Amino acid sequence: MYMGNTMHHKNFFRAVEAFVLFKQRYTEQPVTLKVVGIPHAFYDSSRIKGTPCVDIIENVSDPQLYELMAHASVFFFPSLYEGFGLPPLEAMNLGTPVVASCTSSCRKHSAMRICRPTRITRARWQMRCILL
Repeated sequence: MYMGNTMHHKNFFRAVEAFVLFKQRYTEQPVTLKVVGIPHAFYDSSRIKGTPCVDIIENVSDPQLYELMAHASVFFFPSLYEGFGLPPLEAMNLGTPVVASCTSSCRKHSAMRICRPTRITRARWQMRCILL
């Protein structure tokens, strides 16, 4: 699961690329990347239309968001830079494993798998470690 928008610092398109590579290389299972955000946040979603393993979910309430987080196999937070990083902590609180970038405050949490946000092969590997 990815939660956010397509602003450059959120690293959305690399997140999609890493997930697609993970799926192509490691699994034939019907896994999807659930992308949760508000509709106007995906102003450039045409770049990912036609990607069969990406499911954009818009207009979710807080209870729906927590339900999605709680049932996600992994929460992916690959920001290039971020402040405190509350969404990964919320995911961990719900028992969802987290793959986060080493450039945010998330690198201080030993329970998260950390990767460089520009190295999609490392992000793909971290997802593999959790999911397979």
